[in-house]
Amino acid sequence: MLLFPVNEFMDQEPESNENILKFASKSLNITQLSTSGNVKMFLKSGANDPSKCTESACSMSSTGCCSTNNPVYVWLRSQLVNDPKLSWNFDKFVIAPNGSVVPPKLEDSDLADKIEPIVDELLAEMRHG
Repeated sequence: MLLFPVNEFMDQEPESNENILKFASKSLNITQLSTSGNVKMFLKSGANDPSKCTESACSMSSTGCCSTNNPVYVWLRSQLVNDPKLSWNFDKFVIAPNGSVVPPKLEDSDLADKIEPIVDELLAEMRHG
């Protein structure tokens, strides 16, 4: 799971990247971007309009979003051909083993009831493929 915090939606992530990581770590096994762990948190991104971000030297202590989004995030957004804007902080992308984004982009309320069948299908394809 890759987490890209944003503050564009009702100012829900005004804290520093460090404080967001501490908060998220309470419920998930989160590590900073590294080679270990199943959940990674990146520095705060500009979800729909990175040009509004002013932090040129992003760090864990930054409270603003980075003026340049992470390349992984930029690529994910480029895959949203039919629905290019994110609607909320917790929109989700599912990535297939071949690296493609599995449609549709899942929104805030789309939890296990929609994600689990998609992941189960991908796992079945991997086992038989």
